Amino acid sequence: SVIRADDGSFYVFGSHLAAARSTDLMGWQFIANGVEPSNPLWSTIPADGPAWTGQPGSWAAHVIKLRQGKYYFYYSFCGVPPNGDCTGPRSYLGVAVSDQIGGPYVDKGIFLRSGMNAAEIAAGLGPEGVTSYDARIHPNTIDPDTFYDKNGKLWMTYGSYSGGIFILQMDEASAKPLPGQGYGKHLAGGDHAPIEGSYILYSPETRYYYLFVSFGGFVSTDGYNIRIARSRNPDGPYLDAEGRNLVEARGSVQNIE
Repeated sequence: SVIRADDGSFYVFGSHLAAARSTDLMGWQFIANGVEPSNPLWSTIPADGPAWTGQPGSWAAHVIKLRQGKYYFYYSFCGVPPNGDCTGPRSYLGVAVSDQIGGPYVDKGIFLRSGMNAAEIAAGLGPEGVTSYDARIHPNTIDPDTFYDKNGKLWMTYGSYSGGIFILQMDEASAKPLPGQGYGKHLAGGDHAPIEGSYILYSPETRYYYLFVSFGGFVSTDGYNIRIARSRNPDGPYLDAEGRNLVEARGSVQNIE
């Protein structure tokens, strides 16, 4: 996630609570790095987060400045207790806020989880309307990207492998999803297709929304690659160059063109 600050400098936020600053997009200086207490972004980890995932493993974060002037840090963590290895879709998304892009950020809490069991859903830890979690159709709640559409509405796309990529309408006042959406609308992938890292940009010239996603495994031998689809609407459908809906996209790490 790359964002331009008010002073003209650029900030990048990534996995493992890493963040860096640049004035020219070429030379970068770390301002945070590593999931450890000395990291200034560590304060964004809520107390109930490691209890959910084990030792925290942070994935792709996102920072956006909302119209009221504050910066919002959307964090995502994945892991299976107690060691925190991200070998299953047990994850959570949350948000923190700051007056300054570099922080310190004050946590506003977890707002979405995945990988719940029946008892956890009964205890209210699942999203509205989800009575059982199925990793083939429900998302892994990581890799958030929050953006404004051409009409000024706020959205968040997210997801990885498992049930695919989803999108939610957001409440600008709370910086969290509007109620009653569950996991939101399905945009791409599913049935454990290796698709993740979604990002949406709008072009006023073409009047299309462009959905960027990563395909394949991220190991150097797994053929990781970025693909793109477009839509007239922020919540899809997103079609590829041949007019196929990305909801139907599948494939495997072993079969990447």
